[in-house]
Amino acid sequence: MEATVQMNTRMPRSLKEAGTAALAEIGFTPTKAINALWEKAAKRGKDLDEVAALLVEQPEPVRELAEDDPIITIRQMIDDFCDDYGIVLGPFPRDADLSEAIAEEMWERMEERCGA
Repeated sequence: MEATVQMNTRMPRSLKEAGTAALAEIGFTPTKAINALWEKAAKRGKDLDEVAALLVEQPEPVRELAEDDPIITIRQMIDDFCDDYGIVLGPFPRDADLSEAIAEEMWERMEERCGA
């Protein structure tokens, strides 16, 4: 058997306790989890992407909406209103940079209020 080494780290007590409890729920001890992480990192290659994904916070997944969800109801009301008044709403990309549009809108409002 290969010789082992001891690693020491510092972290907030609450983080240690919460992490240990979460790991226990999936059958891991802190040692087992750290060994698994080090094994993935040691393999390198494409596994490093998996290691990075574990270490970098990922965005929350978008929740699926139920048919009776208020957001669905509001969206339907907006769609109905637009249909009734002939308003066409185009697709709006989620990652659009709104800074220029906001700046233009603010400039227009300032001109209206200041009479420029």
